[in-house]
Amino acid sequence: MTDLDVLAALDRLEALLAGPANQPNGDAVATWHEAFKRALAGAERGPRWGEVQARGRVLNNLLSQRMALVRAARDVLGRDLAKVASGRRALKGYRP
Repeated sequence: MTDLDVLAALDRLEALLAGPANQPNGDAVATWHEAFKRALAGAERGPRWGEVQARGRVLNNLLSQRMALVRAARDVLGRDLAKVASGRRALKGYRP
């Protein structure tokens, strides 16, 4: 593998991150991550390696931002589900 394989993997991550933030695709990211690790292990770290690293840092920041959005949405959903569960428990007391 070459540094170009790592850049191609970063292209695929960028495409994944271009999708809607409210529709995360964990399976696609996990598949991407495995391919990225293989490409990284075989990278030659040649003359374009600085470009690879710079691009990786930018995409890491974008991925971190996306993860924060997904975590926030997960927390809101968890709170909403807890409220529904609490309401159901309260309503059980009113059944004849």
